[in-house]
Amino acid sequence: MSAPSGHPDGPTDRAAARLDGGCRAGGGDVRPWVARGVVARLVGLPRFPGEVAAPDAPGAHVMGVTVHAWLGGEPLRRWGPGWLEGGSMALRYRRPLRSGDPLQRRVDHAPHELRIELRDPAGELVADAAAWLNGPDLPAPASFVDAEPLACRLAPEPEALAGRGLGSLEFDFAAPRDLEVLDGLEPDDPYRLLGVAHPAWVATGVNALIAGAIDMTAGRWKHAGTAVRSLRPIPPGSRVRLVGRVERLFEAGRHRFADVAVLVAADGRPAAVFLTAIVYG
Repeated sequence: MSAPSGHPDGPTDRAAARLDGGCRAGGGDVRPWVARGVVARLVGLPRFPGEVAAPDAPGAHVMGVTVHAWLGGEPLRRWGPGWLEGGSMALRYRRPLRSGDPLQRRVDHAPHELRIELRDPAGELVADAAAWLNGPDLPAPASFVDAEPLACRLAPEPEALAGRGLGSLEFDFAAPRDLEVLDGLEPDDPYRLLGVAHPAWVATGVNALIAGAIDMTAGRWKHAGTAVRSLRPIPPGSRVRLVGRVERLFEAGRHRFADVAVLVAADGRPAAVFLTAIVYG
């Protein structure tokens, strides 16, 4: 019988040993920008946990969480699975993408920081990200308080959203259903080897929490960016619980933005903190 994930001889630890024994840049290593051509595509990621993922087809809308899935393995390539025990990543989504769009993916290993860019053939920035072993602070897990269930969805207006709790959401991380997204990643993506919850899959739960709490116009919002601090890996079979709140409201240009802070717990223990930026008006 196989040892359970997390046991010293379990599959996650064996995978971690393989990653640590591979070729990756250390925390202080510096590499110049490395660029290669890629094509935008879906990876089998559902909108929300447990849903059926949309099929990939030319011109299909590419969600921000899909871009997160493309780029989320880079911190593990740089720092190995130790990144999951406290590392941070921030992503910004600059403009819409469609499946089939040609892109240039650029990765830079700067001292103590990893930078990633996606650009279109004209050189326009489509999305970018940065990652750290010890990155910018996000809200502390202890700062989250279980909120009472919302009586109704909140209006997308500043007076309705300011300082509000967004309730909670629970779902299971079920194998093999929720590991299928890993099959759509690059063959050498570290998450395929580790077999733990990908942060982009967790982000679909964050989206579900937001959609259930805020009554967005036409049922949609623009996902402007995500910051995440990973506290520990989430193994298959975990019961995942999200607790959210509106952290900040601000305006930029003609748009109104909200930063939504979400604590992710797995089997009752903090596993990650997300800070998701949305355009709500």
